[in-house]
Amino acid sequence: MPHLSRPLMGTAHRASSWQPIPVTDGEQRVYPRIVLEIPVAFRNGLGQHCAARLRNLAPDGLQVQCNVVTAQIIHPLGGKLQATNRSILHATAVLPLMSGPETLSVGVRLLYSATVNEEPRCVLGFQFLELRPIPRRLLDAFFTEQIKGTLNKSILDFSEYGTSLCL
Repeated sequence: MPHLSRPLMGTAHRASSWQPIPVTDGEQRVYPRIVLEIPVAFRNGLGQHCAARLRNLAPDGLQVQCNVVTAQIIHPLGGKLQATNRSILHATAVLPLMSGPETLSVGVRLLYSATVNEEPRCVLGFQFLELRPIPRRLLDAFFTEQIKGTLNKSILDFSEYGTSLCL
């Protein structure tokens, strides 16, 4: 049976209109995810830099796909992720906003890792740490634009049937 999940501690979007989505048992997502194929750069605590491909973005975190070398820089100790060995990094990506590109720069914590059958082989999920006002504003603007775009597309899809939708 679907239920509403609560955001993880420290990731709640207190000043945002984003609401948790209904999820099924075993599902970990709390907010909707937007597929976004853009580069993201990371810097670990040792000052090492690496890059990955952003797969999707949510108001409380992001998911990337990367090669094994990048995964080793992100999670240098390797092994199963536990509360005591989840890497904390700095992530930077350029978000495509209607007003123009904006740089999102945030602290993130590694939550999970998985391998896939396609190259690059590693998929990593990250939770945003406490968001400061500027990154929160950028994320809110990005998701607002994405939701409006989805609604506008739905209205256009209805228009081919001679039906309009008033919001």
